[in-house]
Amino acid sequence: MGDADRTSDYNPNRTRNLPAPESYTDVPGTMIGPYKVLQVLGEGGFGLVYLAEQREPVIRRVGLKVIKPGMDSREVLARFEAERQALAMMDHPNVAMFFDSGISDKGRPYFAMEYVPGVPLTQYCDDNKLTTRERLEMLVKVCQAVHHAHQKGIIHRDLKPSNILVMLQDGKSTPKVIDFGVAKAISARLTERTLFTETGRLLGTPEYMSPEQAGTTGLDIDTRTDVYSLGVVMYQLLVGQLPFDPKSLRAAGYDGIMKIIREQDPPRLSTRLSSLGDTAGEMAERRSSDTRTLERQLRGDLDYITMHAMEKDRTRRYGSALEMAQDLERFLTSQPIVARPPSVSYKARKFVVRHRFGVGAVAAVTTAFLIGGVLAVIGFVRADAAAIEARKQRDLADAQRMIAQGEAAKFKRINDYLGDILRLGGGPMRNIGENVTVREMLDQAERLLKFRPPQDPEVGATLRNALGRSFLALGEYPKARDYLRESLDARKRIHSGDHADTADTLNGLGLSQVLLSQFTDAQSTLNEALEMSSRLFGPQSEQAADALNNLGMLASAQGKSQEAADLLDRSLKARRSVNGYSTTEAAMTLMNLGAAQYGVGKPDQAEKALREAMEIQKTALGKDSPDVARSLNNLAMTLREQNKLSDAEAMMREALAIDTAVLGENHPTTLDDLGNLGLMLQGQERFDEAEGFYRKALGAARALELPDLDIPLLNVAMVLLEKGQAVEAEPLAREAVIVARRRLPEGHPQLGFPLLALSRIAIQNNKAAEAEGLLRETMKIWDAGLPPEDWNHAQVRNVLGGCLTKLGQLDNAEPLLIPSFEKIKAAKGETHRRTLQAAQRVADYYTAKGQPDKAEAFRRISSALK
Repeated sequence: MGDADRTSDYNPNRTRNLPAPESYTDVPGTMIGPYKVLQVLGEGGFGLVYLAEQREPVIRRVGLKVIKPGMDSREVLARFEAERQALAMMDHPNVAMFFDSGISDKGRPYFAMEYVPGVPLTQYCDDNKLTTRERLEMLVKVCQAVHHAHQKGIIHRDLKPSNILVMLQDGKSTPKVIDFGVAKAISARLTERTLFTETGRLLGTPEYMSPEQAGTTGLDIDTRTDVYSLGVVMYQLLVGQLPFDPKSLRAAGYDGIMKIIREQDPPRLSTRLSSLGDTAGEMAERRSSDTRTLERQLRGDLDYITMHAMEKDRTRRYGSALEMAQDLERFLTSQPIVARPPSVSYKARKFVVRHRFGVGAVAAVTTAFLIGGVLAVIGFVRADAAAIEARKQRDLADAQRMIAQGEAAKFKRINDYLGDILRLGGGPMRNIGENVTVREMLDQAERLLKFRPPQDPEVGATLRNALGRSFLALGEYPKARDYLRESLDARKRIHSGDHADTADTLNGLGLSQVLLSQFTDAQSTLNEALEMSSRLFGPQSEQAADALNNLGMLASAQGKSQEAADLLDRSLKARRSVNGYSTTEAAMTLMNLGAAQYGVGKPDQAEKALREAMEIQKTALGKDSPDVARSLNNLAMTLREQNKLSDAEAMMREALAIDTAVLGENHPTTLDDLGNLGLMLQGQERFDEAEGFYRKALGAARALELPDLDIPLLNVAMVLLEKGQAVEAEPLAREAVIVARRRLPEGHPQLGFPLLALSRIAIQNNKAAEAEGLLRETMKIWDAGLPPEDWNHAQVRNVLGGCLTKLGQLDNAEPLLIPSFEKIKAAKGETHRRTLQAAQRVADYYTAKGQPDKAEAFRRISSALK
């Protein structure tokens, strides 16, 4: 369990004379306590690790660590007992679990732990060609596990890939930190026996060892020594090399090793990659990338994070493994990292994060979901005093609507405090210029809260609520959630029982949890918001409608389109019963309802709802509003479903023009437009034009490292398939499946699209056996998640029928092909490309069946295929 490749007892001045292995290993079948030895898993300097079987009180396989005969010196016993005590203290899903300990009949101490049938972290990532993002997500779990050990008072002191094994657990790849054989207690002894470190001997592995650990005693260490080792592991994970060459390091001898570790700075990640020459391409390929893309990914934030973790001066490192994990999560969610010197322009670039529902379809932009007022700091603020005053009055009016009616005293206190935010001449606001951005103003508002936090708890809670909602609008969901959670905690302390402020914050917090895919938390939070709002204001109130709208968004995110439609319909009725038909809030819910109706296969109803929403938005917000563009986008997708491709294309081009002008050509929402316009062109068999838009969107998505990369990957793969380039399409489709499995909840209907695409490509590339498994998985997902009338049920069955024909399973193919062809023809029309492809599969089946007349009839139907 990690001892097999131990290099922890590195001492170049000492040799060992150990007995031959057969003299101390236990043969299979030997009983050690209640455990039966099955085989040797690993061997270290003083211990053996066996795979053993426990029969009572439970049947399970365990890793059994036993001291070798004759190796029971005082020091060895101390180290063995230290590891046993360290494991026994921990309970974390990413730390090997401790089960039992004892003394064998022959007097040899042992302990049983979780059997981890895994491979070292770096090997697993390379073998499976995990992307940079996937490697970092794995490392976050490792950092959290190490932090758990630190909380229990344990420093590992030998963190390296071979002590971090990855195994499949409940169908998921799970890293496990193992081998606490050289662990050190932070605040208390792990054992009554004392373990001293010899002068001239390194406890740990030199390549991963911190400068302070490479001392004459190694006693002056704390949790930051493990942070250093995690930095080295991250370095190796990302660039495939260690910071210091192992051969050169070990050739330097004891004193040389210590000097290098303490004094020599390794090259940055991006620099190291560029120095690899021909091997750089191989390293990039193992990360499902190319050299230029990988170098771009490593340069900047990841350079800073690794070097910050590996600072020679531990006071300048991350203070804990948790801090490192949090900075990695900030990077993964496009937030500013703490390891990088802060600047307003850098932080402004990091706020771009997108959120969509459905393959190729753009859902309502996040701002359309938001309810309630926003801080006075939102918007472009100009230095002109009159403009400032006008903005102040408008935004303070919005803030007043956030507050329960009649609470004038509280509003006065908030008004006084917000006035400071808009006073540009002093305090932390002094550096704001005339053309300040929304993000820069929010940064200044955050600084003001820290610079002069409000003494009044109600003011602080209200401002944190407004900041949270502002960050929701910018797509910074983790930060939004944190502010809203702080506001909720404060408001629950201030107000006992039901209160309007508490209900408002519950609504915002629940939405942030939806957008972070924290569905269980979101369900609980939004249910509480709905119940509280209904008690305070009634079930037909605007506040209850807000909660219903957000619950509808939650159902959509979970792929429950019918439930979403029902909730959104209830929200719309509640809104209109209070404020009439033409409010922007009603338009927001109409737009979301239209998207849900599209999801349940009701394009006519979806089109009606979306057109109504768009007219309200044009009147209230202007024809060039991004909200109008969202309605145009969703409406275009609905028209595409009805084969009105010319009208759909015109709407998509209009949406693209609006978003390019307002948001910029590289904004994620604009990239959505590019992909959807490609879909319109592909539907008209204008494949080269479609590919151009798809590739532009994919290139930008890769550069921005957007989480839903599966969508542009899938678009490019499918147009290549349509062009007869199945070989070129296959790696893109495989990457799309990997990204979708990581991004989506298990069983989400959207996962079926990349699975179906990969199966179609696999069939074309003579991999029908693999395709059959993918198609049956897709059928299972869609049978559970799509409405019965959805034509995609027929699509997957028709493709499966064609696959079975290629496999020679004609009897199984027949009941799938004919019924599915008729359903596709009814749904898409006689001349639609999918209908023609379905006819081609039926013709192939009849040819294989030896019925040429029937084959020819379907061949004539499919002859229009290009």
